[in-house]
Order: sequence, then C-alpha cells, then structure tokens
Amino acid sequence: MTPKSFLPVLMSLLLNAATAQELPFALAQAIAQEQVTFYDVEGYTIFQQEFPYRFDDKGLEKIKKKFTIPKDTQAEEDPYFPGVKIFNVRETKGGATSQSTYYVAQGALDKIAVVGFYTLCDRVKTLEKTYYDAIVSYSMPKEIFASMESTRSNSPAEHWTWGPPAIGEALETCSAPIWDK
Repeated sequence: MTPKSFLPVLMSLLLNAATAQELPFALAQAIAQEQVTFYDVEGYTIFQQEFPYRFDDKGLEKIKKKFTIPKDTQAEEDPYFPGVKIFNVRETKGGATSQSTYYVAQGALDKIAVVGFYTLCDRVKTLEKTYYDAIVSYSMPKEIFASMESTRSNSPAEHWTWGPPAIGEALETCSAPIWDK
C-alpha cells in the first residue's frame, strides 16, 4: 500500500472511530410494542417491560420466576443505580455461555420496571449503564426505532406475471404464474 492510498484509509478509520464514540446509539435498533420494547446493539439483546407487581420481596420473587432466575440468585446493588436490584445470571449450555442481567426498579403506580440485557459475550458494564440510563430517562434516539407501518407488500407475487388460464378452467380461478425476474 502506498502512502497516498494509506492516508484516505487512515482518515476513514479515524472518522469512524470518532463517530462511534460520539454516537453510542449509532448501531442500535429498536422496536416498541404495546407491552415491551426491544433493543439490539453490539451483541446485546435488551428489553424494557413493566409488570403489575409491588416492588417488595414478593414482587421480586415473581420477577425471578417469570425470567427463570435461579432461586439462590441474590439481588445485587450498585451505587451507580440507587434503589435498583440487579440480578446476574450466567448459563453454560453445550459449551456456549450466555449472560443475562436484569435491572429491577420501582415503576409507576405499584409496578416493577425491568430492563434486561442478554449477551453471548462478556458483559460490558459501561454499555449497560449507558443504555439503562437512556432507557429509563426516555432519551433513546427516535431514529433507532423501526417503523411499524407497512408501506408495501414484500410478497414474491409482486414479481409474477400471470399467464393465461389453464385449458378448461375459469379465468378467475386458475392461471399460472410466470416468474419474470
């Protein structure tokens, strides 16, 4: 590689690195449904959901049961997340290790709010903190959310040209598709 061709590559790499640091949500995708919101970013699947349970021992046990958190798993507390109970679950199945982290907090009107992180990689606590803060403060960029509108059909039938009906069949009930592409 000549020095002249190396300079544009180096500038591109530096620009991409700077953009990624400035925009922690640049690679994120999200879909909001009525009861739960899902996010996908950098090897993590993240969800946000509320449950009609009180934020007490009984409610936490219901959350543990709902997400199959082992009974002997104790909630941790982190000074960065005051009032939030954190459950970490590490599972190994068939040589693959997965990690789930559940941030459980008091929601509105006697509800429990859960923000869950799932990854097949090692935990990245700074990423979890960044996304947790953005989710609970409702500051996730709107651009990352997928549109729930359907603007056109993605059916293979769009690409068919309908041929003449088979001999002896009614025109409206039988015609053979001809793939045109």
